[in-house]
Amino acid sequence: MKLLLSCVNTNLTLIGFDWDEGKIFWSCHKDKINATGICYAGNRLFTTANDTVTILGPTDKYHIDLPGGYKALAHGIHVVSDEAFGVVDTGNSAVRIFNGNGDEIETYKPLEAWGSIPHDTIHLNDFALTPFGVFASCFDYRPWRSSRKYNQERWEDWCNSGYGVILNLSGHKGKGIGRIVGCGFNHPHSLQYVNPFFYLCSSATGIFHVCNFTKSGELTEEMQFKISDDHFLRSAYKDHDSWYLGGSSVRHGEVVSNSMEIYHFKEATGRIEKKSLGIPGEIYDILPWKDEIMQPIAQKHFSEL
Repeated sequence: MKLLLSCVNTNLTLIGFDWDEGKIFWSCHKDKINATGICYAGNRLFTTANDTVTILGPTDKYHIDLPGGYKALAHGIHVVSDEAFGVVDTGNSAVRIFNGNGDEIETYKPLEAWGSIPHDTIHLNDFALTPFGVFASCFDYRPWRSSRKYNQERWEDWCNSGYGVILNLSGHKGKGIGRIVGCGFNHPHSLQYVNPFFYLCSSATGIFHVCNFTKSGELTEEMQFKISDDHFLRSAYKDHDSWYLGGSSVRHGEVVSNSMEIYHFKEATGRIEKKSLGIPGEIYDILPWKDEIMQPIAQKHFSEL
């Protein structure tokens, strides 16, 4: 199985990793492109970084600048239909939907009723489409960043205390936008809806959650699996009956392990296997490596592969 990884706060931004061989077979340095979230759409690779979505095709490359009063710190990006994609504007606490021409056609703002909000208020970072609406993950739903009480509440306390929540951004028939539908997570990331379950990572504690839905659309935990004790668990890609999960070795400048690792998790048996990338850094997203997309993109834009 070949995988495409996007990495942050490290020298290599995009990495091609061969799970079967246990080695990196291609990489792109941060001097060429930055990438947080990544997704495929047709024969193109979409990436997010800072205030920009970059779209890489076999012959062209273009950018979409994200609007907003603050730096976007763009995170997750996903296709939402044949003609639209969504990106998380973390800095402005919103999910923005764009059409193929780069026009913003819809915006979800769960904190809109608060009025003026500070930058990166709740660390909204990912979203997923579900039968009950657009669900998004954030670290906390208290306006803690507006008070900046770092002395009273340390970062370590905040990220490990289970304040992370899942929000329904689209509401129920246009009502209840921003309603909390799941809580008690630790740095939730990497949302995946795979019928009938909803999956996510509690990154700070290395736990992978499997959730179901109530009749009214709240999340109830079915199972949880401890994937890692020594990595920040973020990014999830399902291949048939197993998952590939990313383990970051560095978080907020703190080294938690010597190397990034990929975890191969068999959901039916609970079996976990891991392989090291051999370099430190943070993994944000994992996709399957698609030769038919990545070969021409790499040759056109990165003069490699």
